Amino acid sequence: MATHGAGGEPVRLGWRGRLAAGLTGAGGGMGINVLSNDLKYPGVGG
Repeated sequence: MATHGAGGEPVRLGWRGRLAAGLTGAGGGMGINVLSNDLKYPGVGG
């Protein structure tokens, strides 16, 4: 994934990119929490 444009300036995400990144992070966090609860592993989910 490119983090800088052709001229060296940082790539800015639009509202759709920010929404996708937020939902991806939230979904990943929920998935880890469910997995750790299912495995009875308190290390990640508490």
